[in-house]
Amino acid sequence: MQTLGEYPSDVARLRLTDTASKHVVWEVKGRGEPQLGRVHLNVGDNAAAIADVRHGSYDVLAPAGAGTFKLEAGKRYVIEVWGKENAPRTKRQAEFIAPST
Repeated sequence: MQTLGEYPSDVARLRLTDTASKHVVWEVKGRGEPQLGRVHLNVGDNAAAIADVRHGSYDVLAPAGAGTFKLEAGKRYVIEVWGKENAPRTKRQAEFIAPST
């Protein structure tokens, strides 16, 4: 996921869930008026904190107390993305299978 440069994002929350187990693998929630530039997910280890935060901050809700989370090749995941609470149609989601490396 990547925004278009000068256009600010309104991503307030992201959640990544393993569809088979319903386990939340990763979740972050913004504080204030958070804006991010890019979120990149890889098979294997990923940093729990968002690296490209343009404004505000994001708290890591899951995995609690861990600095990383892991995506496994061949597993199906769903990513949910919420916008600002006052925005119309604030939640979007997409399902994907992590590619084999």
